[in-house]
Amino acid sequence: MIFNRKKNKKLIRFIMNNDRLTDVIGKLETLISELKAIRYQSSGESSAEKPSSGEYRSSSESSAERPSSAESSGEYRSSAESSAERPSSGEYRSSAESSAERPSSSESSAERSSGEGFFLDSSKSSWPKLEWLEGDVSGSYLKTRSLFLTHGGKKITCLPYKQGGGLEIDIAAGTIEKITKFPVGYIGQTLVSNGKEVSNPAWAKGFSIYTPETGNWQHGIGHQWQVRGTAEGEEGVIYGPQFMGGSSKVLWLDTNTNKFNVMMPPEDRKNYPFQGNWGAVGAKGRVFILPFASPYVGFIEKGYKSRWEELKNHECLGNGHPTHMYTHGRYHEQSNLIVSLPRRSNAILTINPDTLEVKEIPLPQELIDLFPQKAKSFDCEIGPDGWVYSSPWAHPVMFRFNPLTNEIDWKNMKEELKPARRPHQNPATDVDVIAAPDGYFTAMRRVGNEIYYGVAGGGKGLKLVF
Repeated sequence: MIFNRKKNKKLIRFIMNNDRLTDVIGKLETLISELKAIRYQSSGESSAEKPSSGEYRSSSESSAERPSSAESSGEYRSSAESSAERPSSGEYRSSAESSAERPSSSESSAERSSGEGFFLDSSKSSWPKLEWLEGDVSGSYLKTRSLFLTHGGKKITCLPYKQGGGLEIDIAAGTIEKITKFPVGYIGQTLVSNGKEVSNPAWAKGFSIYTPETGNWQHGIGHQWQVRGTAEGEEGVIYGPQFMGGSSKVLWLDTNTNKFNVMMPPEDRKNYPFQGNWGAVGAKGRVFILPFASPYVGFIEKGYKSRWEELKNHECLGNGHPTHMYTHGRYHEQSNLIVSLPRRSNAILTINPDTLEVKEIPLPQELIDLFPQKAKSFDCEIGPDGWVYSSPWAHPVMFRFNPLTNEIDWKNMKEELKPARRPHQNPATDVDVIAAPDGYFTAMRRVGNEIYYGVAGGGKGLKLVF
């Protein structure tokens, strides 16, 4: 692997500024492994062009009018647009300058799928390409909500949620197809430090564990708990809240031994109108339970398995939408923040795992006004450019968030995502008013410089290429 002088200087600055030489060496070793994987994947990459009609805007621009429904669905907007001339087809605008060049693959930062790695100057980063996977996977709606990296990193196996037998993506070939070997009822994926991957029982009879070294699957570990998101606390042990049932329990599973048990909630949670939670995110040995319809972030200290607590320094109100707020999140190492993009909330949630500070950053009002109903995003993932990207679910909108600057960019993708939308019974129904049935895409999984999506109601697979 060869670095040019410019990249060498960046690496030296990174080492000096962070005083974490050992960690950098580990990242370089991971980088080498990722580059090998990217070389393998590149043989199957599509030559699809970037969308030609997309207008890109950022949160530092000001004084633009709110878009009307008649405006182009390929238009990009942000929280405060400028009155600048609309760029020509294919032109990108950033928060610091317009017409920023998209970084080449040699300049992009290769990260682990967890999102860790070198953070580029994201204010100059253009949007990634949208590429469709080959293959028709129509039918079996509400298809998949968990993505496992399998077959030595060559494929992504998508476990079925409610119907069908799952889907499988061939990374190098850029294809997607139906498979039939899995039971239904799984949601989410957690990569554990011992190398195993776990999916949670939404309708299944227990957790599903995949061991990459052997390629073996274990299903039905535990019970049908309606757990929809888990995160690792101490080594090999994952935690996740019950979504339904009114108990507010948190389940834990030791993936080293397959032992499991429950943790009781804070005493005052019995007074909340809705008891369930959805997601969990781990950082610094701690686990944080995301507020789905309760007012506070849950908190589990490393090694503590008796009762979980809540962080009551901030009441989560979703910027006016305090129910169905946050479901999935990622730990963004460069900002040292846990980030959760909203499901129905009108804000983005951040948590500092060291100080336990909780904040909500309001979404741009234009975005709130354009898509006021149902879910804005199902999952989120950190791109090679350091931005946190959303998963277009009920509405055809994609947005991204920069945790270092609090910038928010977004795109109305009504036309671009048509191939992935299951039509309404009435074809004249406007998806700007009524969400697409079963949604567009769900879970997200980054592999090298690409982000893959779980297929929801439609019949096409999708990836973002950086």
